[in-house]
Amino acid sequence: MLARKSVKGVHMRFETSDEVCRVRYSEHSTSDPHSKVSKKSTIKLCQLDSALRHLVITETVCIEGGLVGHLTRNTLQRSLKRHINSLDLINCTISLGFEEFANFLRRLRVRNVTLIDCTIEDVQLIGDPLFEINKQIAFVDVQFPHLQHCPLLTDRTLKEWADSLSWPQTILLRTLHSNITRQGVATMIESYIRWCKKQRAQPIPRLRSSQSLLWNFGTIDGDVKQLENAIGKLKKCMKITVIEASEEQFAAIIRFDRSSPVLHLRTSFASRKRK
Repeated sequence: MLARKSVKGVHMRFETSDEVCRVRYSEHSTSDPHSKVSKKSTIKLCQLDSALRHLVITETVCIEGGLVGHLTRNTLQRSLKRHINSLDLINCTISLGFEEFANFLRRLRVRNVTLIDCTIEDVQLIGDPLFEINKQIAFVDVQFPHLQHCPLLTDRTLKEWADSLSWPQTILLRTLHSNITRQGVATMIESYIRWCKKQRAQPIPRLRSSQSLLWNFGTIDGDVKQLENAIGKLKKCMKITVIEASEEQFAAIIRFDRSSPVLHLRTSFASRKRK
């Protein structure tokens, strides 16, 4: 039996024209544990399962140009014998239903989720159920080729994050139109203020004060004046520098005090985009 090789990450690029998968992975040099060695191989798609079984992936799985469906999910779940830190899907078609995708991330305990230029067959994929059972997620970056409506993502997720004072450090929903409202965004800002106050008395280990928060809530319903009114009562508790306040977007840099992490906030408005 072949020994399993420990690697930091695997990048799988699918070539559907000739039914092959180009696999690239990095491992530590045997002579210098701090040096990485990159290796590449080309295999048939049907050989992917057996190839991954000989690897112990410690950090990242990146899939580019593939169909992420039942077969891919089953292959990864069989092959990955431990949790991974990051899952990056680039230019993929995701045919998994929202429950199956959420359970897949939970099983692998993925903390960082990136979807770039992907097509989803289930518009419910990015929604409240995903985050409800994946409280370990600390980074989410979703960028669809076009504005994508995801109706299952609502203020419910934001309220749960706010109530627990435990939210992803990075939330990038740049091309996603959800059912998040201006009040939900205000609730998150209020939670940030409460977190900063609590941090003064008892440091919270999940986020260091020297780190920044990046929250882009994508496209929400309403307009800039409604959002400004919703967060207006919080201005006395924080320093806010407005970068943009137009009919289309609102962007601001928020800070509670010098010792608190900086919050970079951005959102767009659906009511103006429809016209």
